[in-house]
Amino acid sequence: GSCAERLPPLVAGGGSAALAVNGDGTIVGGLASPSLDAPASVPVRWAHIMEQWQITQLDHRPGGAWGANALGDLAGRVVVPCALENGCSRATIWYAEGGSVELGTLGGAESWARGINASDEVVGGSTAENGVNTGFFWSEWSGMLKLPVKGQWAAANAVSDVRPDGTRLVVGMDAQGQALVWVIRNP
Repeated sequence: GSCAERLPPLVAGGGSAALAVNGDGTIVGGLASPSLDAPASVPVRWAHIMEQWQITQLDHRPGGAWGANALGDLAGRVVVPCALENGCSRATIWYAEGGSVELGTLGGAESWARGINASDEVVGGSTAENGVNTGFFWSEWSGMLKLPVKGQWAAANAVSDVRPDGTRLVVGMDAQGQALVWVIRNP
């Protein structure tokens, strides 16, 4: 059979959403209200420790975590101040061992991460200089790379671990609602 277990909120009575889980089910990422009157949720990590779920707030800024890898590193977004009225999203990695890094953009105002693999390579979407959303692949060695697409825009949603031939697969979709797969070679 199956059962449901409620994950603890940051504050009693506060809302939350689980959005990512690592392979062995010990780390869950998502977002939660930091207070009962908060206008926006913040990124959080739930860790299953000694048969109990514990929640940790990852950042004080609004955002959420949408991807998890086997180590428990999470990828998502935070909102930073910018010229836009409600701020700008920035793709972010939160490492299981502590610390985080913002990934930047492809020249536009915003970026958001959706997936992370065991090598801490991240995929997601970003606005380009022309303001159009497009998919990206990021690694510590290559920085943020635009994924090629024919048409208006694309979004990258998940990335495989590095395969035996040294490639990894990135999956997503384009503006016409068509599923896409990119093969990334030695970024």
